[in-house]
Amino acid sequence: MGGGTAGQGGASGGLAGAAAGSGGGAPGASGAGAGSGGASSTVDLFNGTDLTGFNVYRQNQEKAPGTLLSGEQALAVFKPENGAIHVYADAPDQSPQVHYTLVTTKSYSKYKLSWDYKWGTKKFAPYTDLAKYPRDAGVLWHLHGDVTQLWPPSMEFQNKDGSSGDIFALYARCTSPGSAGNKTVFAEGGASVLVDGSNGFVQHGRSANYEVTGDWTPCLLEVDGGMAVYTVNGHIVNRVLSVMDAKGQPVNSGPIAWQAEQAEVYYRNLRIEVLP
Repeated sequence: MGGGTAGQGGASGGLAGAAAGSGGGAPGASGAGAGSGGASSTVDLFNGTDLTGFNVYRQNQEKAPGTLLSGEQALAVFKPENGAIHVYADAPDQSPQVHYTLVTTKSYSKYKLSWDYKWGTKKFAPYTDLAKYPRDAGVLWHLHGDVTQLWPPSMEFQNKDGSSGDIFALYARCTSPGSAGNKTVFAEGGASVLVDGSNGFVQHGRSANYEVTGDWTPCLLEVDGGMAVYTVNGHIVNRVLSVMDAKGQPVNSGPIAWQAEQAEVYYRNLRIEVLP
């Protein structure tokens, strides 16, 4: 969402050794969500055939409650197709569309979340000008407050044509390492800076762009309470050091959501490993 910040530099290291992206392969059908406690195991959030384990909300206007869609309505927006989710699959190119979120029914605190995304060709009004509005989507995490609204208070892992891996603090705050030359861009080992989105959307740019052009881009989000590592195509591009709500209170858990933002996009391999 919003305008992308130009990336620079690179990064290394993870929360506890970051893994590469999620890779290929069709998703299995091991159920929606993972339990807590005990040994960790990876499960598919999307079972490949329907949206069990998710709610879909249509966004009516900014900072207002969204509308919960029926199962049939939800499948028309986030359409299961060949083991992937095809967003706006049947919508005519250039037609007016609104924002939607695909929200997990469960909350999570400490986990590794992986997914792949690939852009389609269609773009929808009112954001049809690709020069001004590049293809845009993303994953929201630690949703809190009204999880139905546009956009819910949360952190975003930006998936955007040319700028994947940016952080957006949405009606919330976080801290992240900043570059000495530009504190709004991530730098490994940089001083902690406040990303204050208490009153809207505030961006913290990735270190560099590693999106795969014209094909699937694997993403990995490693979360440990209020800390997170963003990995795009095997490269760490951003970090969150702490998450707070708009009043500055810590946020350490919440549902996860995939966005539909007026751009045709495919998601696959939505997998989570809940950590003890």
